[in-house]
Amino acid sequence: MHKAILPLVFILLATSASAQSNAQLDRAISAFAGIEAKMHAFYLSASQDFAPHLVSVAREPEMHGIIKCVLSRIAEADGANALRTYLDGLEMQAAQEIVSLSTMSEDLPDIMTSDTVMSASLACGGATYMQKKQMTDGFMEVMQRPEVQSYLINGAAN
Repeated sequence: MHKAILPLVFILLATSASAQSNAQLDRAISAFAGIEAKMHAFYLSASQDFAPHLVSVAREPEMHGIIKCVLSRIAEADGANALRTYLDGLEMQAAQEIVSLSTMSEDLPDIMTSDTVMSASLACGGATYMQKKQMTDGFMEVMQRPEVQSYLINGAAN
């Protein structure tokens, strides 16, 4: 009788882990989409010339793969608690208004700027993907204008 129950227990555990993993991925994608929307609004507040150059990637399958890879690497490197802290940090960041690039990471958990997260993003291709999608010649042309740079770094107060 116990031999028949054991495979069922493993199936239930695997299903539970998969559901948890999917829920974490959904949380991360939703938070990333919120951050992306706020970043786009912030760029547009600096200059409407950004409009044709802003690309939404949060809902793209390739980005989902990158996010899943990052979550996996954080969990493997620092454990489940670190992953929860990271997801909480993403959601905090998505809830915050962006007033300047220099203050974006204030009040976020340390894990958001940790070596683990940075190396996971690089290893999973996040930085390269975003650069390929966002950093077009037109985007960089607008970004390099002194008044735009000043606004992005210092906010509207400048």
